[in-house]
Amino acid sequence: LQNWESSTDDFQTFQLILHDPAHYATPTGDGEILFQYKQIVNDDYQRMYATVGIEDHTEEVGLAFSHGNQYAPGAAPLSAGLAIKITTAPPVYQPLTAEALRAVWAGLGAGPSSAAGASGGDLAPGGARVEVAWELPAAPALVGLALERAAGDEAGGLGPFARLHEEWLGPGCRDFVDESADLDPRRRYAYRLVARDRFGKVRTLGETETGAAPASGEDAFFVRSLAGTIVPGEARIEFAAGTTDIEELAVYDAAGRRIADLRARAIPAAGGRGAVSWDGRDDAGRGAPAGLYWIRMRADGAQRAAKVLLVR
Repeated sequence: LQNWESSTDDFQTFQLILHDPAHYATPTGDGEILFQYKQIVNDDYQRMYATVGIEDHTEEVGLAFSHGNQYAPGAAPLSAGLAIKITTAPPVYQPLTAEALRAVWAGLGAGPSSAAGASGGDLAPGGARVEVAWELPAAPALVGLALERAAGDEAGGLGPFARLHEEWLGPGCRDFVDESADLDPRRRYAYRLVARDRFGKVRTLGETETGAAPASGEDAFFVRSLAGTIVPGEARIEFAAGTTDIEELAVYDAAGRRIADLRARAIPAAGGRGAVSWDGRDDAGRGAPAGLYWIRMRADGAQRAAKVLLVR
């Protein structure tokens, strides 16, 4: 259909589908109505824009989705690719949340602190960094992600959240490194992941906290997967060796064969802490089959291992 009094090729291309209740059952036995828009030009201000909804034969009872460029609460603006279903079935809420959202200290900075009572060996602001990683289900409507941070206060609360970057991250982004100059390993920080959809709505996907970083020289020796035991194709590995001289950091299969050496990619910071990614491939670049694997670390004669279940 061509737009009202349009002198250009402003066409409305859409489908109106009537579902037969004999095949698409509803609680009341009424048939569902489905609008699907391939192309929509909703700029006809002289005719009060598009009106979308239904009404009965009396024109007194109905349901309005949009009229005069005004929308029902929570309604998405008319746009290409939008589908609207009118049904008597109860709504199904599917909240989108980030999975395995975690923030870890990957570098603790260097140099003495000027704070009162601090000694030359204490942790200090400057040079510290926090790695934030998350998993997110496929969500075609999302067009951007952003990370916000709040610092803990002396009363145990949190200050206001502030955006860490000006530009939106791509919807496929799954990690971010915070290297802000004001990071202080003696404080705890909260990170919040937010998303913007193609309708301009911004929502919170999840929050996580770092806690305070371990003091320099503190006994901390571990290796673990940031996303937990089950990893979908790629594992983000966090480690703390207590030293920067790591003898081994590698991936072993269930039969005990070493298939991937991660040590060259792992650059530990102060205290031997850091993070590295394993892309699910062996040293020859071949994709490892789904199954159980072990991430093993050796340093100063000690050894730790973490198991991960690689899924494809």
